[in-house]
Amino acid sequence: MKRRQFLAGTALALAATAANVIGDEEKVPEYTFNDDFDGLKGALPDPAKWTYDLGGNQPSNELEVYTDSPNNVYQDGDSNLVIAATADGAGHYWSARVKTDGLFSQIAGHFEARIKLTPQLGIWPAFWLLGQDMGQKGWPTCGEIDILENFGYTDVFSSSVYTKDASGATDGFGASIAGDGNWHIHRCDVDAEGITFSLDGYEYGHCPATFCPSASWVFGPGEPNNGGLFILLNVAVGGNSSQSPPPATTKFPATMLVDFVRAWQ
Repeated sequence: MKRRQFLAGTALALAATAANVIGDEEKVPEYTFNDDFDGLKGALPDPAKWTYDLGGNQPSNELEVYTDSPNNVYQDGDSNLVIAATADGAGHYWSARVKTDGLFSQIAGHFEARIKLTPQLGIWPAFWLLGQDMGQKGWPTCGEIDILENFGYTDVFSSSVYTKDASGATDGFGASIAGDGNWHIHRCDVDAEGITFSLDGYEYGHCPATFCPSASWVFGPGEPNNGGLFILLNVAVGGNSSQSPPPATTKFPATMLVDFVRAWQ
């Protein structure tokens, strides 16, 4: 199904549903960030919007080396970004992690992406947000919001929030919903009350701002805040939250397709 047909059908379905619908889905917001990945087939994502994390030795013990190679990140010519984890069959893995760090960040508001992934053992795709002041204050003080993670063991989509508690230790919140390998819109809404997660417009998790000390609620819209949240998309291989290394049955390249990424206030 083409994206425009999908969006038209989704808008009608959401308009007809009274309960558990997030926001006014019939009104198109004024986007502060929008990428539909309409570039040429094989092209890297727009450098005015996206940059990269590069290299290996990730703190979560992932196995891949992140690259900016078109083998691992490219536009497919059909309005999708493809992030592909690749392997050489000898225990070496490559993938990509793209981000808007230094190019776009936003204090509170709304963030969403339409994504298709194939859950597999040892593959860990994610759509997430980090505080712009991470380089100055470190993690978890900067705050992290994981809008979508799939750890490969099941089809479940997981969401989480991390900051620090009063002692300086990590304070975490989690929510999850049954998933599959189809296209879905993953979204979080951040405001003074907390962070709400939704899938295709249906709320499945709410992290209240009171879950951590007020000084550690750095997600806005007021003070203190982390200078804004920037967007990340990646496909990890192995690591602390996924089977590591992947079994021989895992198929490579292992891809995550992204139809669009949007943010608004």
